[in-house]
Amino acid sequence: MKIMKANAGALTNFELLDFLNSRGASKDTTRVIAPIARSEYKVYDYLVETAASTQTRESVNKSADKYHREP
Repeated sequence: MKIMKANAGALTNFELLDFLNSRGASKDTTRVIAPIARSEYKVYDYLVETAASTQTRESVNKSADKYHREP
């Protein structure tokens, strides 16, 4: 994932989980080789237990489009 514009807005839980996955976060119990901080693993562990772990980019985009169209 490449950051196109810094501070462009808030991230969804799905986007944050996707970002942490791209940095090497996983459920692997060793977690020794990934350059992830302990606090990031706590966030990752929380997010994989939420709906964010089953969402897709398409479903998030569809929901966002629907939200922005409604008054």
